[in-house]
Amino acid sequence: MKLPRPVLAALLVAGTACALVASALAATAAARPGPTRAASAVAVAHSRFIAGLAAAAQATARRYHVPASVTLAQAILESGWGASGLSTADRNYFGIKCLNGVRGPIAVACHTHPTTECGGGRCWPTAASFRVYRTVADSIVDHGRFLVVNPRYTRAFAYRDHPDQFAAALQRCQYATSPTYARSLQALMRQYHLYRYDIRIP
Repeated sequence: MKLPRPVLAALLVAGTACALVASALAATAAARPGPTRAASAVAVAHSRFIAGLAAAAQATARRYHVPASVTLAQAILESGWGASGLSTADRNYFGIKCLNGVRGPIAVACHTHPTTECGGGRCWPTAASFRVYRTVADSIVDHGRFLVVNPRYTRAFAYRDHPDQFAAALQRCQYATSPTYARSLQALMRQYHLYRYDIRIP
């Protein structure tokens, strides 16, 4: 069917307008980060975070027999990808506390920070004294040492070649009071393929 010239002209004008709108929207999307670009930036930041800690986590595995995947998952969870106040201010990536003022041979001080404790089916805000480190590397080393020298975590090392079970044992040994702690670690290990950093521990 042949369309009248006025109709054709109107369609051409509409088509041109649509093309201009689409072009403007594309330019706006390119100039302003959208959800996809933001998600991509987050993914890159997460990859860099993991890559930056991987070698130290593997060194801890060799020295203290803590699975590297568990160390990385705990660093992610405890530090909020390195963004928590405890990690940015004091390089404490594992939430290790100064119990009775004892900071151990690696930490350099103790600082009080707000935190959350759970028990009896409920959680509440509180404050606690946490260890302060010169570097993130010191925090990772102290994490491995902390697990080894505290008898309460001895049972976890029966699973040094089984990261999921190691994580579950940490929760049973009350490393953290959150009732979902082990599941959170295991989910991180799966989502970010942290098992690839595990090494065979003799």
